Amino acid sequence: GGDGMYNVFDKKTNRFLYNESQFGPLSRLDLVTGERKSIAYRGGNMKRFNWNAPILVSIHNGDVVYHCGNIVVKSTNRGESWTESSPELTTNDAAKMPDGRGGDGNIQYCTITTIDESPLQAGLLWVGTDDGNVWITRNDGANWTKLNDKIPGNPGYWVSRVAASNSAPGTAYVSYTGFRHDDFKPYVFKTTDYGQTWTSIAANLPAEPINVVREGAVNPDLLFVGTELNLVERLAGHRARAVDHQRQVQRGALRQLGGR
Repeated sequence: GGDGMYNVFDKKTNRFLYNESQFGPLSRLDLVTGERKSIAYRGGNMKRFNWNAPILVSIHNGDVVYHCGNIVVKSTNRGESWTESSPELTTNDAAKMPDGRGGDGNIQYCTITTIDESPLQAGLLWVGTDDGNVWITRNDGANWTKLNDKIPGNPGYWVSRVAASNSAPGTAYVSYTGFRHDDFKPYVFKTTDYGQTWTSIAANLPAEPINVVREGAVNPDLLFVGTELNLVERLAGHRARAVDHQRQVQRGALRQLGGR
C-alpha cells in the first residue's frame, strides 16, 4: 500500500493480503507463493475513489471481496473479476466536481468512505460516503435503501465509519466527523432495526470529532470510539471514559480499531 492506505487480510484462508495506494489501485498478495497481482476494477460506472478507498473481505467467504469508489463492486474470485453491486451512492454533486472527477488538484469528492458487512448475515452491507450518505442493502446489493432522513440530528458530514454489530444483524453504528467544517462535536448513532430508526449515543463523549466506532466482540453494551485525540470506551448505563493513554495507547488521532 501507499501513504498508509488500507491493508486487509483474508482471515478465512490466512493466505491473501489486499492493499492499495491512494485513489483505488488495488493489489492482492499471495502470502504462500509471494505473487502480487493488480486487481483493481476500472471502467463502467466507477468514476472516482476516496484517498483511502474501502476494501472489505467477507467474513463469510474469503473469496468475496468488495471495493468502493463512488459505487460498490464485488468479486467472488478474489479480484480476478468484478461486478458492480450498487448504483451511484454519493450525492454526485456537480458543484463538488468541477474537473469531473470530484475535486481540483489532488482531492476527489463524492466517494464512499466506509463499508461493513454483518458478521451474522452475508450480504447485509452498510455504506457511508464523504458527502453524508448512509446506505443499507440486505440482499448483497440487489436493492439499496438510503437512510439519511431516518437519522435525527444528521449533520450531513463525512461519514467516518459504519460498523455492523457482532450480536444482532439489525444493529449497526454510524459516526460522522465535522473536522473539515471546524465542528468538533461528536456525532455517533445506533440503530437496532436495520436503519429504520436511529438514536444518538454521543452523550458524555468528549467534544472531539469521531473517526471510528466499534462494538465489543463479546459484550454488545461495550463500545469503543476513536477520536482525533482519544480512545474512549463506554459501557451502557455508564459514563464514557478515555482509556489511560500512559498504559494503553499513545494520545493522537485514531482511525482504526481492531475487530473482526
